[in-house]
Amino acid sequence: MLPTYIPVQKVEARNGIVYAYRRLGPSEGIPLVLHMHVRASMGYWDPTFIRPIAAKRPVIMFDPPAVGQSSGGTKRTPTDICVMGDDLNAFLDALSLELIDLLGYSIGSMACQMSTLVKPARVRRLILVGADPSAPIPGEHFWPRTNPNLDRFIALQKSATEAEWQNAYKLTFFRNDEQGRAACDAYFERIRKSEFNERAADGGLPAFNDVESFMLQLGSIKHWCLPGDKNKHSFYRLHELTMPVLVMTGDDDYLVPTPRSYELMHAIPNCMLVIWPHAGHASIWQCALLATLLGLGEAVQRYNLTLTYAWDKQDGHGRPTYLINNDTPGPVLTVDEDETLEAFVDNQLQIETTIHWHGIYQINEPWNDGVPGVTQWATEPRDNYTYRFTPQGQYGSYFYHGHFGPAFSDGQRGPIWIRPANWRPRPYELISSNEDDICAMRKAENNPRHIIIADWNDQPMDMYLIRFRDTGYIPACANSLTLNARGGTRCESARDLEDAGGPGRNERGCLWQVPGHKYVNIDYCTDTHPELEVVQANPGEEWIWINFIHSGAHHSLAISIDEHEFWVVAADGEFVYPQKVVRTHVNLGERTSILVRLDKPNGDYALRLHSLRAEQIIQGAGILRYPTTKDMSKHTNKSVPDTKPWLHLNGSVVNPQDRVMDESLLAPYPPRPPPESADFTLKFMVNKTGPSTWVLNAAPHEFFRQNVPPILWNEKSCGKTCWANGLLRNGSVVDLIIENGADIDSNHPFHKHNHKVWVIGQGDGGFPWPDVKDAMKNGGAKYFNLINPPRRDGFTLYAGEGKFVVVRYEIYFPAVSMLHCHMIHHFAASIPLLSLCFYFKLIATLERTTGYFS
Repeated sequence: MLPTYIPVQKVEARNGIVYAYRRLGPSEGIPLVLHMHVRASMGYWDPTFIRPIAAKRPVIMFDPPAVGQSSGGTKRTPTDICVMGDDLNAFLDALSLELIDLLGYSIGSMACQMSTLVKPARVRRLILVGADPSAPIPGEHFWPRTNPNLDRFIALQKSATEAEWQNAYKLTFFRNDEQGRAACDAYFERIRKSEFNERAADGGLPAFNDVESFMLQLGSIKHWCLPGDKNKHSFYRLHELTMPVLVMTGDDDYLVPTPRSYELMHAIPNCMLVIWPHAGHASIWQCALLATLLGLGEAVQRYNLTLTYAWDKQDGHGRPTYLINNDTPGPVLTVDEDETLEAFVDNQLQIETTIHWHGIYQINEPWNDGVPGVTQWATEPRDNYTYRFTPQGQYGSYFYHGHFGPAFSDGQRGPIWIRPANWRPRPYELISSNEDDICAMRKAENNPRHIIIADWNDQPMDMYLIRFRDTGYIPACANSLTLNARGGTRCESARDLEDAGGPGRNERGCLWQVPGHKYVNIDYCTDTHPELEVVQANPGEEWIWINFIHSGAHHSLAISIDEHEFWVVAADGEFVYPQKVVRTHVNLGERTSILVRLDKPNGDYALRLHSLRAEQIIQGAGILRYPTTKDMSKHTNKSVPDTKPWLHLNGSVVNPQDRVMDESLLAPYPPRPPPESADFTLKFMVNKTGPSTWVLNAAPHEFFRQNVPPILWNEKSCGKTCWANGLLRNGSVVDLIIENGADIDSNHPFHKHNHKVWVIGQGDGGFPWPDVKDAMKNGGAKYFNLINPPRRDGFTLYAGEGKFVVVRYEIYFPAVSMLHCHMIHHFAASIPLLSLCFYFKLIATLERTTGYFS
């Protein structure tokens, strides 16, 4: 019985061609787009190869112009591979495909090279089968280019009937031996019965081009193989293909000699070459099932997260705590770069919840951002929600956390690690020129430690927020500073507290009162001695990579490791120019990644946290432990190692000559300068309109809106802080200017959902100019760095009337995007701003998904 025929769909492109195509597999995910070899229509894709891939991910096959069921007569057959590349891009544009994996076979591989060179950002991974780079200038190539025996090729050139075409295919695409001929016969038997064959019912073959059209295609290949044009064809531009590239061919390819695949491997920076044994040009058919195992099926990492609420005393003080899979923090979610993550969230709480994926772009899938009342309905008690998304073009350290109320500050959080692709440049050679060191750093990166750091309170944050709402008391007096929820309360002496922070502090190191603001006055302190977090180095490790993720409520935190300098190598996930320091720091919602050389005597060293806020002098500690042969099974980890600290109790350095991390110098590595100018400038003023009300501009965000129908589907849910402007279209560059109003004495650690921003300017004295361009011309240039500014998803507006921060970002996908302060009482006290970016396209995206979500 024949499988059910899959009919084609049609789409008209900007080049006037009506393309025939098939879309297979699931509706969600990054599609694999297939470009067929010379003369053949898409009916020749081997179902043995396609079916297992389409079971896991979207697959799109198509007929190019003048082939199969696409429009364009013989005269429209391209005679230039560059035109074929343009035709491919026209088809992809017609389907609005912004990120794909692309597979080209034979002449299709040539078109895919040119298509990708024109629009490299669209192609996540490139697969080239039976591929040929364009010809170089004579004498400038790696391998000899010999003329093959033409007898078999002439048979292919003259084949007009189905029988002649199949026989010529056997002579040229497969090895001319018994094994090759048997493989060819088996392939054609599969094709005749395929669901992609429009003639399967009568036992015929799918469409293939006539001889005249074939000769035109051969003309384009001949032009491709003439001495290369450095500015046109691919040979001298292969280094521009920086995405992962897989090249496949057989060990005896008659049509495109196998050594030419080696040329691709040598010239493409991040290339893997697979040579199939005893196979020819049709190795992809002969080894179809094996080929599907090479990562062509979309990989999905699946996690189950069960949310509960329980009594917990990891810092030595018992209190109710949000748990994920019976622990806090939750499990580390690990995916490869551009791999799909699926999280099944089971809400076993007594209240609603959502999960936000902090710092991760939700490209064309905004319903995964996890903001209640904005991108989704909150998940009700005893209900569940499945998040599924692909962090496209992102890598490094991120985290997930509750976004309904203040749940994240009470334990509902966990790390995310996106393993950087092998092709990404690393800054390790700026740390050491020694190859062994660089290799050891790569090994450390492959085995990172993740530490969620936070200030931890003695009561759930909801209680503090009620008090803040009614009295203006700020929840600044923490119980402890924790590393992965471990770390006890440390009661310092009155003398030490006064030496570090001046008089007027209670036993916890908290100020009794600051003029104009009262702080929570818990006037007692009880030491606790729970287990401390241990970062255990393994035997043979020369370097160790640690990701610090700040998911606390109030305090900006300094990080140091006794007797160890270290290198800051990444910020908010992405590589930066390294800084060798004794102290780094993170504000709320930020991440910093460090490399530590393990070159000290074996033993335990204190890993310290200090608050950098004036409201409280407080420190926390963990342990960096070198490998040991001692039996540690009965050893407790409750004591802070007696090692020499770099920092005073208030977080300042003991020796002023020691270097601390300078966040203004965290330039992206490799360089990634911001756009030269902005298309739009948005200015906002931070003000405090009451003891417990913070606003951006004039209106506070109404917190009840986390329970209204999501703005994503109901624009009427927008409140006073919802800013919608259809002019913010795709490709726009936006400047955000945020300034402190009168009597503002608090920092604001902002977080921008769905975008990384360049932090291009900071200053004081107000921002009197209408935009950055005017400021640069009229006395404000000293405040700006437009060459190599930091690129973050978190940035700080520092305390003080008239202080300002300017960030620049690009809009390149539709989103309902939130900007908010990550300090919990500021967030709860109405300082979020919502923005509908590229709104018209967003509506179109939602229309395509309405059926799925209704």
